[in-house]
Amino acid sequence: MRILTSILTLAAVALVLVGVASAQSLPPNITATLVNVDVPIGKTIHIDYVTPRHHNGRYIYTIASLFSGYTPIGYNYLLPLSPPFYLMGINMVAANKAKYGFPIPKDPTLVGVKVYLAGLVLDGTKIGTGVSNHVLCTIRQEDWPLP
Repeated sequence: MRILTSILTLAAVALVLVGVASAQSLPPNITATLVNVDVPIGKTIHIDYVTPRHHNGRYIYTIASLFSGYTPIGYNYLLPLSPPFYLMGINMVAANKAKYGFPIPKDPTLVGVKVYLAGLVLDGTKIGTGVSNHVLCTIRQEDWPLP
């Protein structure tokens, strides 16, 4: 009975903490979009970012994960991904926009994998920090040439 009580108490505390974190978190201030949400193996995933003007000249980090969720990064922002994270690349923001593309290896074992991607700007200040929404990309079989 004590074990059940402990488990229920931990679950209640976890729910309260998640509610508090979501209530205090700031919404994403960067918009991420994918050119194509289903990318064949051997092709490139292209992600576009639109940022606030004060991010111009800063670097945006494209982060990937196999899991969605939320991870606090500071200044009341939540990265919309769950660990483990993978740094895919870095681009500079210019004219409120940034683009990033990375090739998918032509490996058939990757077909069906779903990858969550998000952008992150960190410069150690509240105004210079930002996160994007997450986008979901599914890796599919390569396109077969038509006869």
